[in-house]
Amino acid sequence: MRHYFVNREKEESEFFSFKEAVLGDEYLINSCNDIFSKSKIDYGTVLLLETFIEQFKNLNSANATNVSCETFSRGQSSKGLKESSNKDVAGSCVNNTKEKTNQLNILDMGCGYGIISMVLNKHLGCKITAADINTTALELTNKNLLSNGFNLERFALLESNLYSNINNKYNHIVTNPPIKVGKEILFGLVSGAPDALVEGGTITLVIRKDAGMESLKKHMQNTFGNCQILKRHKGYFILQSVK
Repeated sequence: MRHYFVNREKEESEFFSFKEAVLGDEYLINSCNDIFSKSKIDYGTVLLLETFIEQFKNLNSANATNVSCETFSRGQSSKGLKESSNKDVAGSCVNNTKEKTNQLNILDMGCGYGIISMVLNKHLGCKITAADINTTALELTNKNLLSNGFNLERFALLESNLYSNINNKYNHIVTNPPIKVGKEILFGLVSGAPDALVEGGTITLVIRKDAGMESLKKHMQNTFGNCQILKRHKGYFILQSVK
């Protein structure tokens, strides 16, 4: 998969499109041969999106923690929450109103053809920065935003090798990381996250158990001082840490 990190001119024959529904909405996906999950949206991505969005729509769970939903929607968790024994920092204090979530600033790191960016904006109305080292991925993301009728003013597209060109701070980072590129890059995705997050912000990612989940979870715990398993299904784990 290292070829993904080398920008090269593509042949017209390498590009194609397909349609697929995610969380009840159909998307036209423009893709190409070099892109991850090129002809079908990866199940791990769908599980990641479903889990993250569910946080913002589960007010009963939020109220049960006695922590303000508004606090989490700003990416700010209380000291008591950060020190809780089970580190339930993720699914428990969120706000599901568009008036609040449309102010969220979310980083889609390693955006590929942009499905995470599109679905998060569709369901939460949030501002999105879609970042990728591959310029073709960014071109496809831009094309997919246009093809699916999104307001481009809510999106920023940025070429970046992990956090090399990330200068803003975000409420949340959501990513399906490139497992096959190796531990150095995968761990770098986690290690660089605190500097890209506001206080109380979160990084949420998906990884298969057989792709190094335990090792990555330990690294997230060491980096942030906490790591929660939000969901597990079919060998996929959704992990989240809070700054």
